Amino acid sequence: MGESGREALEGIHVLVIDFDQHVLDLARAALEPAGALVMTTSAAGVDDVTLIADVILCDLELIEAVGEPFLTALRRKHRARGQDPPAIAFVTGGPPTDDRLRAAGFRSYLTTPFDGRSLVAAVWAVIRR
Repeated sequence: MGESGREALEGIHVLVIDFDQHVLDLARAALEPAGALVMTTSAAGVDDVTLIADVILCDLELIEAVGEPFLTALRRKHRARGQDPPAIAFVTGGPPTDDRLRAAGFRSYLTTPFDGRSLVAAVWAVIRR
Protein backbone atom coordinates (compact mmCIF):
# COMPACT_ATOMS: atom_id res chain seq x y z
CA MET A 1 0.00 0.00 0.00
CA GLY A 2 2.93 2.33 0.42
CA GLU A 3 1.74 3.94 3.62
CA SER A 4 0.79 2.33 6.90
CA GLY A 5 -1.10 3.12 10.01
CA ARG A 6 -3.11 6.28 10.39
CA GLU A 7 -1.71 8.03 7.31
CA ALA A 8 -2.94 5.45 4.78
CA LEU A 9 -6.37 7.05 4.29
CA GLU A 10 -5.89 10.32 6.16
CA GLY A 11 -8.69 12.75 5.33
CA ILE A 12 -10.45 10.43 2.84
CA HIS A 13 -14.24 10.62 3.19
CA VAL A 14 -15.81 7.16 2.89
CA LEU A 15 -19.54 6.50 2.70
CA VAL A 16 -20.52 2.91 3.62
CA ILE A 17 -24.01 1.70 2.72
CA ASP A 18 -25.33 -1.71 3.78
CA PHE A 19 -28.43 -3.21 5.39
CA ASP A 20 -26.23 -5.23 7.76
CA GLN A 21 -25.19 -3.24 10.84
CA HIS A 22 -22.36 -5.70 11.45
CA VAL A 23 -20.82 -4.83 8.06
CA LEU A 24 -21.19 -1.11 8.80
CA ASP A 25 -19.49 -1.55 12.17
CA LEU A 26 -16.65 -3.63 10.69
CA ALA A 27 -16.05 -1.07 7.96
CA ARG A 28 -15.89 1.78 10.45
CA ALA A 29 -13.55 -0.20 12.74
CA ALA A 30 -11.17 -0.88 9.84
CA LEU A 31 -11.22 2.50 8.10
CA GLU A 32 -11.14 5.01 10.96
CA PRO A 33 -7.83 3.79 12.42
CA ALA A 34 -6.35 4.23 8.92
CA GLY A 35 -7.39 7.89 9.03
CA ALA A 36 -10.59 7.77 6.95
CA LEU A 37 -13.59 9.91 7.84
CA VAL A 38 -16.47 7.40 7.75
CA MET A 39 -20.23 7.77 7.46
CA THR A 40 -22.39 4.65 7.56
CA THR A 41 -26.03 4.26 6.56
CA SER A 42 -28.59 1.80 5.26
CA ALA A 43 -30.28 2.29 1.91
CA ALA A 44 -33.25 3.72 3.75
CA GLY A 45 -31.06 6.57 4.97
CA VAL A 46 -29.68 7.71 1.62
CA ASP A 47 -31.79 10.88 1.65
CA ASP A 48 -30.16 11.80 4.95
CA VAL A 49 -26.62 11.44 3.61
CA THR A 50 -24.84 14.74 4.02
CA LEU A 51 -21.31 13.48 3.48
CA ILE A 52 -19.93 14.05 0.02
CA ALA A 53 -17.59 11.08 -0.18
CA ASP A 54 -14.29 10.42 -1.88
CA VAL A 55 -15.21 6.72 -2.02
CA ILE A 56 -18.54 4.88 -1.76
CA LEU A 57 -18.71 1.32 -0.41
CA CYS A 58 -22.03 -0.42 -0.94
CA ASP A 59 -23.58 -3.88 -0.98
CA LEU A 60 -24.05 -4.97 -4.61
CA GLU A 61 -27.18 -6.96 -3.75
CA LEU A 62 -28.65 -3.92 -2.02
CA ILE A 63 -28.25 -1.86 -5.19
CA GLU A 64 -29.71 -4.62 -7.32
CA ALA A 65 -32.66 -5.02 -4.93
CA VAL A 66 -33.37 -1.32 -4.45
CA GLY A 67 -32.66 -0.49 -8.06
CA GLU A 68 -30.62 1.88 -10.13
CA PRO A 69 -32.47 5.01 -8.95
CA PHE A 70 -30.80 4.63 -5.54
CA LEU A 71 -27.24 4.80 -6.84
CA THR A 72 -28.23 7.31 -9.52
CA ALA A 73 -29.68 9.64 -6.87
CA LEU A 74 -26.60 9.25 -4.72
CA ARG A 75 -24.27 10.00 -7.62
CA ARG A 76 -26.39 12.99 -8.70
CA LYS A 77 -26.04 14.39 -5.18
CA HIS A 78 -22.25 14.09 -5.47
CA ARG A 79 -22.04 15.49 -9.01
CA ALA A 80 -24.02 18.54 -7.95
CA ARG A 81 -21.04 19.32 -5.75
CA GLY A 82 -18.44 18.49 -8.37
CA GLN A 83 -17.61 14.99 -7.14
CA ASP A 84 -17.76 11.62 -8.90
CA PRO A 85 -16.40 9.18 -6.32
CA PRO A 86 -15.42 5.63 -7.21
CA ALA A 87 -17.69 2.94 -5.77
CA ILE A 88 -16.64 -0.43 -4.38
CA ALA A 89 -19.22 -3.21 -4.11
CA PHE A 90 -19.51 -5.63 -1.22
CA VAL A 91 -20.38 -9.03 -2.70
CA THR A 92 -21.37 -12.29 -1.07
CA GLY A 93 -20.18 -15.55 -2.57
CA GLY A 94 -18.12 -15.74 -5.73
CA PRO A 95 -16.75 -12.83 -7.69
CA PRO A 96 -19.30 -10.94 -9.79
CA THR A 97 -18.89 -10.54 -13.52
CA ASP A 98 -17.41 -7.28 -14.78
CA ASP A 99 -20.70 -6.63 -16.61
CA ARG A 100 -22.65 -6.99 -13.36
CA LEU A 101 -20.33 -4.55 -11.57
CA ARG A 102 -20.38 -1.97 -14.36
CA ALA A 103 -24.16 -2.24 -14.75
CA ALA A 104 -24.52 -1.37 -11.08
CA GLY A 105 -21.99 1.49 -11.29
CA PHE A 106 -19.09 -0.04 -9.35
CA ARG A 107 -15.39 0.18 -10.16
CA SER A 108 -14.24 -2.65 -7.91
CA TYR A 109 -15.51 -5.20 -5.40
CA LEU A 110 -14.66 -6.82 -2.08
CA THR A 111 -16.01 -10.23 -1.09
CA THR A 112 -17.70 -10.48 2.31
CA PRO A 113 -16.81 -11.38 4.88
CA PHE A 114 -13.78 -9.14 4.56
CA ASP A 115 -10.93 -8.32 6.89
CA GLY A 116 -9.86 -4.81 7.78
CA ARG A 117 -6.61 -4.92 5.82
CA SER A 118 -8.42 -5.96 2.63
CA LEU A 119 -10.92 -3.14 3.03
CA VAL A 120 -8.26 -0.49 3.60
CA ALA A 121 -6.27 -1.85 0.62
CA ALA A 122 -9.37 -1.76 -1.64
CA VAL A 123 -10.12 1.85 -0.72
CA TRP A 124 -6.45 2.78 -1.17
CA ALA A 125 -6.42 1.16 -4.62
CA VAL A 126 -9.44 3.09 -5.99
CA ILE A 127 -8.31 6.47 -4.67
CA ARG A 128 -4.83 6.03 -6.13
CA ARG A 129 -6.09 5.33 -9.68
